[in-house]
Amino acid sequence: MSIDDAELDQLRSRRWQLFGVAALALVVIAGLAIAFGGFGGGGDKGTRSPNGIRGAKETGQLLRGIPQQGIVLGRPTAPATITIFADLHCPICRGHFTGDELRELVDKAVRPGKANVELRLVDLLGANSGLGRVAVDRLAASGSAWNLALMLYFNQGAEGGSWIDDRLLQRIAAVTPSLEATPLSLREDAASRRVVAETDALRQRLGVDGTPTYFVRRRGSADYREIGNTFLGGPTGRILDAVDELQP
Repeated sequence: MSIDDAELDQLRSRRWQLFGVAALALVVIAGLAIAFGGFGGGGDKGTRSPNGIRGAKETGQLLRGIPQQGIVLGRPTAPATITIFADLHCPICRGHFTGDELRELVDKAVRPGKANVELRLVDLLGANSGLGRVAVDRLAASGSAWNLALMLYFNQGAEGGSWIDDRLLQRIAAVTPSLEATPLSLREDAASRRVVAETDALRQRLGVDGTPTYFVRRRGSADYREIGNTFLGGPTGRILDAVDELQP
């Protein structure tokens, strides 16, 4: 069966259309890889220590002088509380915690005493996320849960992988002054079980099914106002607006 010139032109046109769609898809994928620091997480955020661990300098600068109580960062008397549901394997969460989003919340809401921030870690992305949140929640009693959480985000590995292990915790502790004297472990204890149970119950009540998801509430209130979860770019402006509305 022969193909005339018109049919040949149509085939050539369709081939170029398909080529264009494929090229556009590659551009989008490359953009997402850049935004998330690469498909395997980690990327190059944070100053690298001699043992290869990143983020100790940035974590110390961000948290310096801010009180921690349990999983809450900031003054316990602040009129507003920002609750963040996050997963240690989530690359979008990593971007928020190691980038401008958290820094802006700290500078504009936490340090001035307008709000504190409550970290609710979940394990939506697998068992290794669960191990990581146990390690962080164990530190609720010692006032250094946020330090470990940030360091894990700065050194995030592949989503769904098994990169959170005892060796990583030891390497993090070796270069993070706030964690040097604190025993780090992936094993549950009474403190971690309590925080995990509270977080899971709250997540179920609020219907959280993705990360990062943000809520703002008045201090001591059970009325959580959802700011939402996002794909690219954080809802920082909306969070700050909600915090300002709750100021006395």
